[in-house]
Amino acid sequence: MFFSLIQSTLLIQMSKYQKYFISSSCKSLHPGHPDSDIFIASYHIITNMQIIQSLHTAILVTDLERSEYFYSHVLGLDKIDRPLKYPGVWYQISNYQIHLIVANHVPTDKQQEKWGQNPHVAFAVLDLQVAKDELTAKNYPFQASASGRAAIFIKDPDGNIIELSQQ
Repeated sequence: MFFSLIQSTLLIQMSKYQKYFISSSCKSLHPGHPDSDIFIASYHIITNMQIIQSLHTAILVTDLERSEYFYSHVLGLDKIDRPLKYPGVWYQISNYQIHLIVANHVPTDKQQEKWGQNPHVAFAVLDLQVAKDELTAKNYPFQASASGRAAIFIKDPDGNIIELSQQ
């Protein structure tokens, strides 16, 4: 049986701002094997920019009063002052913010059956069972994570998906 594996790594600087890290491998089995001479290459763009923190997530809502009730009273988030004039509400969670922004339409009509496979924002909770009990008492449906981890998914009044995960 014939088998060989060649791996290489290359760093290319295309400009002052863009660098590419290219990794490739080539494997060969005996001649005629269906996987013979497979070439696999991957690359990662390396930049000088360094993302150091996520600051906020903007969530579109159609009815600010209804959404404010959900985020304030169902989720228990702390509302903060907002310096902007267009309609919306901001919430503070540690060093992170949620920005509710009023829109005419929220594009949540083509969601996957498993809520966790859709765009969503995730929050950590201290006790997932307490969160489940409170949501059940307030008649808010939730869906357990399909992965089996300690997490559930809920929807806000506009269908935006929120993950609650026990850390």
